[in-house]
Amino acid sequence: MKKNKKNTPTQSEQKLAGLSQAGPTSIALSEAEALLVRKLREHPQLLEQLGALLEEIGDEHHQLTTADEAEEALVKRLHEMGRLSLTQWAQNKALQSDQGPPEAGSRRGSKKNSIGRAVLAA
Repeated sequence: MKKNKKNTPTQSEQKLAGLSQAGPTSIALSEAEALLVRKLREHPQLLEQLGALLEEIGDEHHQLTTADEAEEALVKRLHEMGRLSLTQWAQNKALQSDQGPPEAGSRRGSKKNSIGRAVLAA
């Protein structure tokens, strides 16, 4: 995605996010918000979980009647998001390890050399 000279989201990025800078019913999208939208689009399962979490927070369907029910639902959702995030992280790491040479300075599979001092005889 391209950015203009001011390093802000382009109008096309804002349109893709369903937001624009003009019009009475639209919302201006900051650079941070545009970046978040782009990243969430790369992880649609996480976007779905986040949407479900926000629905539970808002309790739009009035299903949560006690604080205990709300806590249980939110904790369950956060655990699921954490599991999903770790799975996606592991998949990304696996892809990175399959691609190209290791980064400079990495010591994969080697021992660190030790510089010992000779013991002085008395």
